[in-house]
Amino acid sequence: MSTHPTDRPPTALVAQARNQSAVEVLRDYADLPAPTLIARPHVVHVIVTDVEDLDSWRLARGGRITVAYSPDGELETWTLHTATEPGRYGTVAVLVSTLMPTGEMVRDEIRAAVI
Repeated sequence: MSTHPTDRPPTALVAQARNQSAVEVLRDYADLPAPTLIARPHVVHVIVTDVEDLDSWRLARGGRITVAYSPDGELETWTLHTATEPGRYGTVAVLVSTLMPTGEMVRDEIRAAVI
């Protein structure tokens, strides 16, 4: 591979940049919390502060929530599985995640979205 400025970046990098852009547009348009955004070629991870921020994404985009437990059982990782609207390059999978102590109180309507 040469280093000429006209060389195209690898396809994975292009997909990653497109995915990040699509989720940034969604975040800005819907005024969604997204303090940490990590784009990958096949998905964008959004790390939010708490389950209420995760619920903001659920209300805006829908989707299902999964809960995984740490090996010691002290922490829960709550993840919303959702996607952007279809765009020029299709939809982008979005995983919105947050951590919280096991057994923390969660509103019933959020807990009802857990599969």
